[in-house]
Amino acid sequence: MSKKIISILLICCFLSGMLAVGAGAAESDVPAWNFDATGQLTVNTASALADYASAQDVPWNLFTSLITSVSIDPAISYIGAYSLNTLNAAVHIENGNTEIAEHAFDNAGENFVIVSVYNSPVHTYAKEHGLAFEGIAVASGECGTNAHWSIYADGTLHIHGSGAMTDYYRDPASTPWYSNKNAITNVVVDEAITFVSPYTIFSAKSCLSATINGADTQVSSTAFQMVNTNFTIYGHLNSSAQEVAEARGYTFVPFTIASGTCGANATWVLYTTGLLKIDGCGVMESQTDPMKIPFYKYSSQIIAIEISEGISKIGNFTYFPTFTNCTSFTVWNPEAVFDSYAISGVSSSSNFEIRGYSGSTAQKYAETKSLAFVLCSPILAMGSCGTNVKWQLHENGVLRIYGSGEVRAMLWQDYADWIQTIDISEEITRIRPLLPYENTTCTKVIIRNPEAIIDTDAILREDKNLTICGAIGSTAETYANKNGFKFIYDPYVVDYGSCGTNATWTLYKNGLLLISGSGAMKSYGGPDSAPWYQYRQYIKEIKIESNITGISTFTYWGFSNCTSFTVFNSKASFAESTIMFPNDNLTLYGYKGSTAEAYAETKSITFVALD
Repeated sequence: MSKKIISILLICCFLSGMLAVGAGAAESDVPAWNFDATGQLTVNTASALADYASAQDVPWNLFTSLITSVSIDPAISYIGAYSLNTLNAAVHIENGNTEIAEHAFDNAGENFVIVSVYNSPVHTYAKEHGLAFEGIAVASGECGTNAHWSIYADGTLHIHGSGAMTDYYRDPASTPWYSNKNAITNVVVDEAITFVSPYTIFSAKSCLSATINGADTQVSSTAFQMVNTNFTIYGHLNSSAQEVAEARGYTFVPFTIASGTCGANATWVLYTTGLLKIDGCGVMESQTDPMKIPFYKYSSQIIAIEISEGISKIGNFTYFPTFTNCTSFTVWNPEAVFDSYAISGVSSSSNFEIRGYSGSTAQKYAETKSLAFVLCSPILAMGSCGTNVKWQLHENGVLRIYGSGEVRAMLWQDYADWIQTIDISEEITRIRPLLPYENTTCTKVIIRNPEAIIDTDAILREDKNLTICGAIGSTAETYANKNGFKFIYDPYVVDYGSCGTNATWTLYKNGLLLISGSGAMKSYGGPDSAPWYQYRQYIKEIKIESNITGISTFTYWGFSNCTSFTVFNSKASFAESTIMFPNDNLTLYGYKGSTAEAYAETKSITFVALD
């Protein structure tokens, strides 16, 4: 009998209300697993969640598409490889210490979620593998129009959702969790919560801390009263949380240890959690000496490094062997260029891992360096917003819009208050409305297609606290200037620098090496002295602008992918070794009768006259 026929018969049994069960241990009448007519898969013994060679070997494989919920016995401490693949269901794991194998939850659907103990190893696993997670709450409810509360078994009172909390100033006992006050040990307030009410914590002597994740969250001066004498507030520097802590004599611990710049439009912040975050737009500075990295002296305090989606090039020694406690390196720009020594001195046998999107340059870099690669960030919501266009909202607040063609509808509107950054891929040709008028949480929009059509109402908001990132001369720049938004360029620059007293060089993502400014270029003693030599495999075209009077030695040195070299100054002087080892496809462009034409003849390079 074929597998297809067996599947049909089993599904018919399911629809008629029959149960499917798996054999249990010989000494027990309890089946190892059972699947019922409500779509519930219950796993009772560890043997059912062993490692499998593939998802097809799992005993409930034929029911996978019908499973709506999975319940795992608390006594089970291991979930094996491929055992719960291709599910679009809630998986309830009451034992938060359960060990989970790699590939246990491969190909999870958009409704897949792990329901387990908050702040447990299972919660950590979900975060690291980009899986949706919900905490098992002891008690929960609403505490505002869009604000909610949950108390977890570890004593955490979690205020989540968005907007302001209900104001409980009239009566401390009116908070809906007041009856659970003695169980509360700490408070966590999500970033999207705008107001923390009076008497959020009152007469809770076991409560030791409050973490306020929003930099702009307003905290009532009476939010935390009659708490433990060692009460600590964690929050942003110069925030309302800090003001309240200082006013009431509580210990305040800032999220940030130090911060600074690491590029023309790039900044770095080191948080007390050990996270080093590189943010902004464009290129990071590339150093030749690791000790000149601005965050080098904090090496031992760095636990994780995160590079934002606006950073187009990651500089040398962003990770260095002195970062002995750093175990992860996350890159949110799927097309970021890595300097050769961006990550230096990591052993392939270490527990260090690079995190990023599937198919990204981060993944390719990890493969080149033989380092572990992990797909990053849980996805909160996703869907389609055009014929070939999709969107994903990630836990870190990044809304990715990717695919090709036109963005047709703002289908993420229900999640607008979660969005902090919108990243629109280069293949998107038209951008329709992105944000509702009242949105204030989003502070950055990256438009990677320099010629994208941007509808007038793409970003309609009175609040102008928003930065648009794009290429110089792009439609994004025009739109930003017209509508009063700040504009930053350029996520398309790979690297740049000086190559003469008044001459500069810029390498663009499309492979163009542009020499601009004025006067003579610097003369280099060897090919590897030219600062763009390290990018020789990226260079497809070289252009020398009209005010450059002298072209340096080793401007071109056997660049195998470069097919075009254009000189706009008809009298520019060429060094003998300006172009060395030209490939067969190289063409030198210049004006008829120019020094470029004469040089081409000397070097037997194809010459084409400019109009």
